[in-house]
Amino acid sequence: MANQGAKRKLEQNKRRLRTLLQLIAVANVVYIVFRLFVFSSTRQTRHSVFLVVTSLMYFFCYRGLQLAADPAYDAQGELTDGGDDLTMGGTCEYLHDGIYLAAFCQLATPFLSDWLWLVFLAVPGYGIYLAWTSILQPYFASPKSKDIPETEEEKKRREKLERKQQRKQGIRYRR
Repeated sequence: MANQGAKRKLEQNKRRLRTLLQLIAVANVVYIVFRLFVFSSTRQTRHSVFLVVTSLMYFFCYRGLQLAADPAYDAQGELTDGGDDLTMGGTCEYLHDGIYLAAFCQLATPFLSDWLWLVFLAVPGYGIYLAWTSILQPYFASPKSKDIPETEEEKKRREKLERKQQRKQGIRYRR
């Protein structure tokens, strides 16, 4: 009974991965049947390219979730860790979003408009937004130390430190 939490997490992860695999299968089948067969008169090369792009996105996102959910076993084959919790935020959340975005594009474009493939631009757009807000903007917008005016208290501290350093330079110790 010591590994009940790990066993429960392992089962939850298996159910979650199975559900995502079913979503991927349904979205692919619907897209292939409707876009490539039912609406075959409007089929173009780009539709096959989009199918390959979404399949690659499914593969990488699903594989990332599989790796995160991998359980750990000890030397005797006992379950020690049920894998990461796939319902937690962070990277797993982004991988789920990638799968949902690809499924939306595959399910919506045959029926509504081919322009819905532009929704895929949300992925690099969000990546650029995160890079700007967390890395680039703080780097470029941070004030330089010489631009910040020195307060009176900071000035006194600096002068005191300088005087202390000048005194220490004049003292020589003998051995």
